[in-house]
Amino acid sequence: MNTTKLNKWGNSQGVIIPKHLCEHVGMRIGDEVRLAVDASTGSIEISLVDAASDGKTGAAVRCG
Repeated sequence: MNTTKLNKWGNSQGVIIPKHLCEHVGMRIGDEVRLAVDASTGSIEISLVDAASDGKTGAAVRCG
């Protein structure tokens, strides 16, 4: 399991996704991602948007 801290970036908050996790799911700098929240579990899923398939998601990193 990996941990990271929530950081302040300007007027927003953000986390850094470790490089090895990005490589594992094929995410690269500049890729579009989709965020989904599961309120019942408090989980956040970050999914890579596959531009070649009309915005459908591909690989994902799940936190929580």
